[in-house]
Amino acid sequence: MSDDEMEMWRKQWQGQPSVVVDLIRRVERETVEMRMVWFPFFAPAAVGAVATVLVALHPSLWGFLFILGLWLFGAFTLVFVKWNFKGAWTPQAETTAAYLELSILRCRRKLRDDRVGRVIAVLLPAFVLVGVLGGVYDLLKDAGALKTAGDYWIVAGTFLWTSLLIIGIVVFILFNQRRIRTKTQAELEYLLTLQQQLLREEGENMFG
Repeated sequence: MSDDEMEMWRKQWQGQPSVVVDLIRRVERETVEMRMVWFPFFAPAAVGAVATVLVALHPSLWGFLFILGLWLFGAFTLVFVKWNFKGAWTPQAETTAAYLELSILRCRRKLRDDRVGRVIAVLLPAFVLVGVLGGVYDLLKDAGALKTAGDYWIVAGTFLWTSLLIIGIVVFILFNQRRIRTKTQAELEYLLTLQQQLLREEGENMFG
């Protein structure tokens, strides 16, 4: 959240405490984004389906374990996302306090999603790397393509390059997640401050 947006929220809050239009629009925008979060799962599902077909055509214990692990990762992610969204879809009432409480809840859910996402961002690529490289090695070996020391060096170089590429992608993802996490944490702290201000104003109006 930018400083200008925070300042606008502060002015709206102080000038019209019963209705914070920007807060409501923000919640509605986030709701749309939450509904769209399922679309990125189509690509991994397609990859998993193709990998399953390939393993079915060339069955092996290594391939079976790889496919099983891949689908378990996918199932866990789907279940976690659904569980993490639970109770964070709509406000409990059409009030500023309810919209603010929902925004705070969503920030906390984003931070929880970030913690789980960091673990998956490391484990899943490592699992895929080991599975794919191991499977390719077995295929080359069974096909008799590894006959000389040069063949093994070429395979080793290819594996090393692939590993470095995947590590670079993981580092980029983790760096981007860190940026989002920092922004979300700052936003959460600001929302909590607004909530405390609302409670103080309600208390003053009640006993004043």
